[in-house]
Amino acid sequence: MRRSFLLTTLWLLLLFLPAFLHAQVVINGHVLSETDQAPLAGISVTIKGTKTGVSTGVDGLFTIRAKSGDV
Repeated sequence: MRRSFLLTTLWLLLLFLPAFLHAQVVINGHVLSETDQAPLAGISVTIKGTKTGVSTGVDGLFTIRAKSGDV
């Protein structure tokens, strides 16, 4: 009984390990002008060292997904 429990637990850990390793983080932000704090539209926001990027909307807001190790 104990052996089957251990094997089942090990199997589940191996099954879900890739999901934990590739967990993603959602980053939300607001890009504003330094001089008058107006929202900046069309600004490119990228994750340093990757090709992952997005552009801000007309309101200066952006949402980007990153791997937990990239943040």
